[in-house]
Amino acid sequence: MFAESDVTSVYSFLKDTPEGPLRKMLVGGEMTEAHFKMMMKIVRGCPEGEFVEAFNNESIPKIRLVPAEYPMKETIWPICKRKLVSVGLLGKEMAQAA
Repeated sequence: MFAESDVTSVYSFLKDTPEGPLRKMLVGGEMTEAHFKMMMKIVRGCPEGEFVEAFNNESIPKIRLVPAEYPMKETIWPICKRKLVSVGLLGKEMAQAA
């Protein structure tokens, strides 16, 4: 699980950075254009607290999905997390204390 402050920083970065530069930075490899669009739809469609909760729980907040996005519901967060770590926007995931 990632620290809430780290996820909040990512949320702010994604929300405040123009989409063009973000697309150039994040789309590539397993992060497809469709994954990017869905992630940005989530960022724009929910408040910060809801985003942080959805991110850490790997759930989809209450947003309207088109039929093509339903298959990505299970894979969107792992792919986004790996990409955000690989570009340095997130540190390695911290092991949750038992």
